[in-house]
Amino acid sequence: MRSLRGLAVVSVLAPGVVFTAASGQYLWDQLGWTGPMACGVATVAAAGLVALVPRLLKREWAADACLIAVVALAWGLPASMVWPGGIACSRFGLTVVGLFPLPLFDFTIGAGGGVWLREKSHLVTSFELRARLEPGLEVIVVANGWHGALKVDRDALAAPGLAPGVTVEVLRTPEAFARYNELRRAGRRVALIAHTTC
Repeated sequence: MRSLRGLAVVSVLAPGVVFTAASGQYLWDQLGWTGPMACGVATVAAAGLVALVPRLLKREWAADACLIAVVALAWGLPASMVWPGGIACSRFGLTVVGLFPLPLFDFTIGAGGGVWLREKSHLVTSFELRARLEPGLEVIVVANGWHGALKVDRDALAAPGLAPGVTVEVLRTPEAFARYNELRRAGRRVALIAHTTC
């Protein structure tokens, strides 16, 4: 059982480091120097909770159950974004990507299936569109909200040479999610910028 625990710890550390680094970068972009500090505090708190619960319960099976839960979260949620992937369901303010619920947050999905939170705003700039570009990308779908409140900067759409062969489709959020799923199922390289509320 010890070798299984060692393997589980290693399997958690690898995606954990990547997730922590990505979260730190996002928080740094959004909050300045407080971002990495907040990420560090959250990581230490989560690690402490995982270590503390089995000790409080003083049962061997509790430690194993916690370890299995952590491994399932560390690998299961990111894997679900790739398969089954796509938008599983959506309502105003709640979207499920794969098996991962995103309440209220705006987000982007890259051509490879990776999900990132985006700043809650009502404008997509040319910089944000260019940030979605990846090798082989064919379509960027912009979900502009349930009532169409998100606007795409006119210069962003008119900018020549966004990327050769890349088209931008701006649709209301329900239609955009359906279009994203349709393109993804057809094997197209597609990215998504989603506004999930107004």
